[in-house]
Amino acid sequence: MISFQQLQKYENARNRVSASMLYEIGRVLGVPVSRFFEGLLGNNETSFEASLLPVDERIDFITGAEGRRLIEGL
Repeated sequence: MISFQQLQKYENARNRVSASMLYEIGRVLGVPVSRFFEGLLGNNETSFEASLLPVDERIDFITGAEGRRLIEGL
């Protein structure tokens, strides 16, 4: 449960909705989280699949210095 004040902050974009809260909202509404992203530029399966690197290249990135910095930053 969230407070009225927190809901107002979400509505007025003073606070961002976290991924976990977005998941909970979708669960309560009975819709998948992807529903909230429908219609966004580049948000269709074909463009996502086309943008994926081959598995070997993704593993090389993750195990490289740049990938380690990214993971540590997250």
